[in-house]
Amino acid sequence: MFFNFIFLIFLFFSNVLSALEFKPEKNSIEVELIPENGILKKGDEYFFGIKFKLENGWKTYWKNPGDAGEPLRVNWEDETNKSKLELLFPFPEEFVEKEVTTIGYDDELVFPVKITNNNFQKINEIVILDYLLCREVCIPFSEKKKINLDFSQVVHSDSFYRSLKMVPKKSNNYFKVNVRGTASDKLTVEIKKSNKKYKLFAFSEETEAKVVNNRSESEFEIYLDEKLNQLSKPIHISISDGERYEEISLKLNELTKTQNLLMFVFFAILGGFILNLMPCVLPVLSLKLYSFSSISSKTSNQIKMNCLWIIFGIIVSFLILAFSIMILKYFGQTVGWGFQFQNQYFLYFMTFIILIFSLNLLGFFEIILPNKFQNMISNLTMRNSKAGNFLSGMFATLLATPCSAPFLGTAVGFSMLASNSIIFLIFLSISIGFCMPYLLFLLLPRTVNIIPKSGKWTISFRYFLGILLFLSSVWLMMLSGLNDIIIFLVSSVVVIISNIKNRILLSKLFVGVFFVLSTIYFLKYENFNQDPVKWSDFNKDTLEKLIVENNIILVDVTADWCVTCKVNKFTTLDSKKLTDFIKKNQIITIRADWTKKNEEILNYIKEFDRFGIPVNIIYGPNHKNGILLPEILTSDIVINKLNKVGINEYQRESTISSN
Repeated sequence: MFFNFIFLIFLFFSNVLSALEFKPEKNSIEVELIPENGILKKGDEYFFGIKFKLENGWKTYWKNPGDAGEPLRVNWEDETNKSKLELLFPFPEEFVEKEVTTIGYDDELVFPVKITNNNFQKINEIVILDYLLCREVCIPFSEKKKINLDFSQVVHSDSFYRSLKMVPKKSNNYFKVNVRGTASDKLTVEIKKSNKKYKLFAFSEETEAKVVNNRSESEFEIYLDEKLNQLSKPIHISISDGERYEEISLKLNELTKTQNLLMFVFFAILGGFILNLMPCVLPVLSLKLYSFSSISSKTSNQIKMNCLWIIFGIIVSFLILAFSIMILKYFGQTVGWGFQFQNQYFLYFMTFIILIFSLNLLGFFEIILPNKFQNMISNLTMRNSKAGNFLSGMFATLLATPCSAPFLGTAVGFSMLASNSIIFLIFLSISIGFCMPYLLFLLLPRTVNIIPKSGKWTISFRYFLGILLFLSSVWLMMLSGLNDIIIFLVSSVVVIISNIKNRILLSKLFVGVFFVLSTIYFLKYENFNQDPVKWSDFNKDTLEKLIVENNIILVDVTADWCVTCKVNKFTTLDSKKLTDFIKKNQIITIRADWTKKNEEILNYIKEFDRFGIPVNIIYGPNHKNGILLPEILTSDIVINKLNKVGINEYQRESTISSN
């Protein structure tokens, strides 16, 4: 064992020494300073050039070298020299070798060096050049060269001026760009549409910057190793369409403050409105519509007053959420949308309140409680009192938080990474969108007349709403971790007693359906908990390894309390069409369960500027940074994106043959 260890050490150092002693072939690399005597001039600026002649296979690097490499550096040997040097980099090329992406140059080029005159006629000094050249191996060079500059003798060099033309000009307004980003570690740069094919590279003095062109020829994503709010210096992007070259500096302090704020406010309002259509909000919204039907014949002032108190309850509850997030953020905690459902005590509280609401609608209390208590509960649940309407607005908000409507995740993600004032503004905007149905009744109270007047139908409708709320309470019981047998026994008592009170056809149907489904559930419990495809548990290290190995991967971030997640699972992720496609193409499926607080999962979705779920991401050889899917899924959306990330006919044929 000892001799094997010594032998491995010997091999290691032998390879290192071989690389250090490796010299390029004669005449394969030439580096010289131009001009030999004189000066290069453009306008009022003076230059000299560092000329590289590289044989086939050799390359050197841009100021951001990519995954590997080092850029050229030039300095005076005499540090007291008062003539300042500014090294300029022509627009580079991208090289991909063995999955390593580098940015730099091959063949022949000149690096322009701008020099300040400082009233000198001549400069005869030594400059130090530090650079890296790579082919099979990389060789660092540090060499000294004598330079003779005569400012009275301007010379011409075609190669120099060709390279100088390719140096991106600073903010010449050649290209109009739209930059989206907050305090996260990612920027999206969109160049206004044109028939041109663009190239874009990014550079930061404080962090690594990797550019990915995922979507189109004019939209790029810049991934940074540090968060934007931790950077103090601008990020520079160099853009070219093959004819023009421009460098745009992104001032981060301005970017994070004014970053398309109106667009995110619009997303917040739209997402809040769509929340009304989500299944978790339907019971409370329907309940208020039912209560409005009882006052449809009364004055519009009463309708307006009721709507105002509901709106007030909604806005207050959203602002409480916003302030809770601000406080937790101040103490260094990061939370996501629906975070309160990860708290066991909150689940107990919500289970109790929703159960009380449902039992009242099902007529349960009319049997076992005195009239005094019945009236008190009715005032808080059904009657159009100030307190009842205010609480209805608050509970509608709480029931809405486990849902993630389209546009909502984008708006919340933006706010979570921004300042407290923006968090306040975004959550206020969500509440306004969520209030839209009630704002309609407030502005146009006569629209209440479209609701049918009270009659026999209201008895069945009241019972139906009670069923919806009761099912919500059962769902909350399951989230709370109560035993299935206990939930079944409690539910059975409620169903039987409510049927005694409500002798209508709907109650009899509900009893029958309840016991049939309960029997099926307990007889086939294992089948209810089995997925059509095998989902592996989420682990970030394992995921990164699978990505490097060029696997096709589907990640599903979900939680038991996320209603939208369950809808996606039922309609799409467990659908035969998608599961057959997954099995046929040997796609790896990973599920991140965020039912309980998990910092690793939260940090993962933060990489995509998301702080709420559902979150679904697809990886593949063509998109190793991942493609984020919309909140609401369909089989066609998922399959199209899976095809995009790297499933090809070769892979399909190999999969079929292996089967």
